[in-house]
Amino acid sequence: MREPSEAFGASHKTSPLYGTIAVCPPLMDFVLFNLLHSLSGVSGFLDFLFVFFAKYLGYLLFLGALAIIFLSKEKKDSLLNLAILFLSLILSRGLITEIIRFVYTRSRPFAALGFDPLFNHSAIEHSFPSGHAAFYFALAFSMWFAAPRWRWYFLAGAILIGISRIVAGVHWPADILAGVLIGLLSVIAVRLLLRKGGVH
Repeated sequence: MREPSEAFGASHKTSPLYGTIAVCPPLMDFVLFNLLHSLSGVSGFLDFLFVFFAKYLGYLLFLGALAIIFLSKEKKDSLLNLAILFLSLILSRGLITEIIRFVYTRSRPFAALGFDPLFNHSAIEHSFPSGHAAFYFALAFSMWFAAPRWRWYFLAGAILIGISRIVAGVHWPADILAGVLIGLLSVIAVRLLLRKGGVH
């Protein structure tokens, strides 16, 4: 487990970012990150799983969602569910996440604390909120209504992605939680807007 002094390094207090959320995250966020990130490096197999979940599981979730929607016997419902899915993804990842990142800067854990993540990742891209969490939780909450039979699988998949990206060292827990909230609110907003527009 990383101790704060070890994680920040001996010269962290000389950084111009010292005292900001980018370098010194809230205590609870740091504690949760430390707890989850300590799972990295335990074994090669576990690292492989975390990298797979963090980078590639999302593709399977997305393809699975499309397959379930397109294979539905109710074509009208399929088109509506497809519209809700894509509008929610665009709103959560393409709009809300990017707007927040434009006005708020937060370094990723591996960049702020000075260690190598489990997989290569740009240190320039902002950490908050998590684009992956916003995207895949929007997908999971869309499928919660579109395919009740599969809802828990999509939700579990999104949770695995979020946790794995913390373990890998590319996100803080608060980044993921913000992405969850953005995904949920995006789906709710899209469904309400379509309902008000007379689309059922």
